[in-house]
Amino acid sequence: MQSSQLSSMNKREESFMCSGAGTGDHSNGTRAFSLARAASASGQNPSACPASSRVAAMLTRPPGFLISFFKLFIFHILHIRPAAGSRLTTVHTMQLMHHMHAMHTMHTMHTNVRFWGEKRASMWENRPYGSEGGARFNPLLLPLPWAERFVWPRRDAVRYFWRTLEANMRLLHSSQVPAATARAEIRLALETISSGHLREWVQKISVPRHYRAQPQMNEAIARWLADELRAWGYDVELQGSLRNVVAWPRKKASEMVVVGAHYDSVPETPGADDNGSAVAALLGCAEACARMGTDAPVCFAAFNCEEDGMWGSAEFVANLKMMGRCVRVAHILEMVGFASTQPGSQRLPTGLPIRIPDRGDFLGILANQTSGAHLEFILGQARAYSPELSVVGLEVPLGAEQMLPVLARSDHLPFWNENIPAVMWTDTSEFRNPHYHRMSDKPDTLDYAFLQRVTQVLTACVIASAKDGGSRQFELES
Repeated sequence: MQSSQLSSMNKREESFMCSGAGTGDHSNGTRAFSLARAASASGQNPSACPASSRVAAMLTRPPGFLISFFKLFIFHILHIRPAAGSRLTTVHTMQLMHHMHAMHTMHTMHTNVRFWGEKRASMWENRPYGSEGGARFNPLLLPLPWAERFVWPRRDAVRYFWRTLEANMRLLHSSQVPAATARAEIRLALETISSGHLREWVQKISVPRHYRAQPQMNEAIARWLADELRAWGYDVELQGSLRNVVAWPRKKASEMVVVGAHYDSVPETPGADDNGSAVAALLGCAEACARMGTDAPVCFAAFNCEEDGMWGSAEFVANLKMMGRCVRVAHILEMVGFASTQPGSQRLPTGLPIRIPDRGDFLGILANQTSGAHLEFILGQARAYSPELSVVGLEVPLGAEQMLPVLARSDHLPFWNENIPAVMWTDTSEFRNPHYHRMSDKPDTLDYAFLQRVTQVLTACVIASAKDGGSRQFELES
């Protein structure tokens, strides 16, 4: 562009912006950005152009950028054409939140991305930002209509995040882990676990039992669980106002293994799989340990109010710290009774960068890097005592549950928040079970042979871990 043309455009643009003409039109912002780019192409300093000085100042002054960002966004929302309607406003609002989330992601990935680093002026020179040693991403590029060619490279940021997450995930199958050494006494204990008992317990608990919607039934189930555990010789406590049912070890030990499952349900639903199957597995494990006559330091905890935000397990973990109890590992059971051999019966949670079988006939184990060694321990026990049960384990990096909420939807989360090794046992809930949180979640929809194998593997892990110290130890921080 020639200098005379640029001068003429400067005057027209300055007159347009200063006069207040075009209010409600996005063209003024577009022309300002175009003018600044044209100035750069002609070798002039963009801030020397009167019409674009405010835009240039905003983009080249890091401290005030975020304030300017929101001012321009509000301007953008308020000046949307009436014909577009409220839907367009909502779309742009969600778009803004998505890109701000991408900015937060880049902050937290500990990369060498420098938002306000060197070579700021490179964006005016029509070349990639950071091409001469600057930042990899340019957060100044905004996805708004008046920004014309300035586009936030959100796909690069998201792609980088998923690559980093996937590189730090570990997916293991029980067939890939050496089998543990099987013990005769543990095999005898596993023979006491019958599918008939598991079915009876599931049928007993499969009634609507939400803490607030069905308080009487919720309390009745809690007292029934306490009576069952007392009958096997455990020291049982109804803990706190939320009525967690806690069976402490027969002898106090310096550390203990925790087996936990929530016993409440979604309002008005029987909750056979969610979470009656897990409670039945907990009871089966507790009975087998009691019949074995061992004084292994194992704590069985039935949590309340999981469906309300893991209130019960959070209270339990807080009490552990106050009591000075030490935890070696927590086995958290979340829906472990539904299985299907039909192709396509298993789905993958959206956004999880892994591949799993498409048949929902396996047990899933979720661990983080704090409990990764326990994951391998569980897979080895499964291969030794129940080789016919397919077990798939996933170890995720610390903090992954903050970016993928699907990893933080059960009672293992309060343990993870306190850096306590915890693993979640699951049949993957709604990604396999079509009756999830429905009235149809009834006892006759479960696979009790599958539930029996899961309970046997759980019992083998608990006994072996409690007697031998498992794979690693943990002590609660004071």
